[in-house]
Amino acid sequence: MAQRGWASVCAMATTEHTIDDALAEVLMEMRSLWRFIGVVRSENTDVLKGITKRPDILITEPHVSPVVVGTEVIPAVSVESDARQRLGLRLAVSGRPILSSLAVRLPARLRDFSGQALKSKITRARDFEMALYTGETPEACTRCPVE
Repeated sequence: MAQRGWASVCAMATTEHTIDDALAEVLMEMRSLWRFIGVVRSENTDVLKGITKRPDILITEPHVSPVVVGTEVIPAVSVESDARQRLGLRLAVSGRPILSSLAVRLPARLRDFSGQALKSKITRARDFEMALYTGETPEACTRCPVE
């Protein structure tokens, strides 16, 4: 059996979970209130009532409806559907409903970075594709921008 060389180990792609963690760290730096522990969380289980799926990123700012951020690396075929499906779900602890969900398509090049370099690439990226869904249910929601 051939031994894996250092180059093949270094060529492994960064996972979406790692990218989500880095994106959450970047978001925490964007708003002073988001710097508090637990306001911006990524890849947490058991945060939504009645379902086992975990949101990629959850923002639970006090006195504001929680916001879910769903991410996928391009081609990201299910990110918008997943974002819509989060509408109307409730947080497990507080019962507050999710009325806004953001679908974000991430550029594939982010898979080539990790650590501080990944955060830097996220901060400087200008080519994220995004859609915001608002509403009380997936069936009765609004998309911005409108398709």
